[in-house]
Amino acid sequence: IKILLLSINSAFLLAAAGSPVIALFSERLGLGRQKIFYDKFGAQVAFMGLLLILCTLPLTVGSWAALYIRPPAQDGQPFLPLLTGASALFCYGVFAFTLLCAVLYKSLWKKLKKQKLLHSLIGLLAAASLLCSMFLFMALARAHFLYGDILTVETTIPALLAFISSIPLSSTFWPVLALAITMSVCAAGAMGLVFLIFRRKADDWGRDYYQFSLGYCAKWAI
Repeated sequence: IKILLLSINSAFLLAAAGSPVIALFSERLGLGRQKIFYDKFGAQVAFMGLLLILCTLPLTVGSWAALYIRPPAQDGQPFLPLLTGASALFCYGVFAFTLLCAVLYKSLWKKLKKQKLLHSLIGLLAAASLLCSMFLFMALARAHFLYGDILTVETTIPALLAFISSIPLSSTFWPVLALAITMSVCAAGAMGLVFLIFRRKADDWGRDYYQFSLGYCAKWAI
């Protein structure tokens, strides 16, 4: 059950990270081609991404709390700085900013329909901060795996940035990061297919729209 929950949560996180990318691209594509279907699809995917972030919060926060209450280290102390240190708090702050941008991006979709440049800028911030969050957490995990003893002492933000800057170009971290970003977009496309089916009655925009959106969403999943 734990593995299943972790797998579902990971899939949701990947899809949440890729959703703003698809939404932003679709919004700009709709402006360029003057087709309302792209804009409607972008709004739906932005909403899905926000829901996925909120759905993953209970398990993510719960895991953090469980590690804090019962850390894996025998005496508990060496592991706690990884959860409460300045470097970890910096990562949490970036994620909180991401959540704020995602909320603004979805909630202001209609209100800023005549100010698409400003709205697209919010979407760009949401997409960039989500991908940045993914990068930071992966870099923090790598630093803990390779320099665990040092990282429990040096928990400052400069220390984290130093660990990140020391990642060599030949490291497997970069291909894994590129794969994670690619898979996030694919996961968002695949999850979007399911989401569109569930939103068919709530967003009744006609058969032509859903025929278009399902095919368009499937291309992102591939």
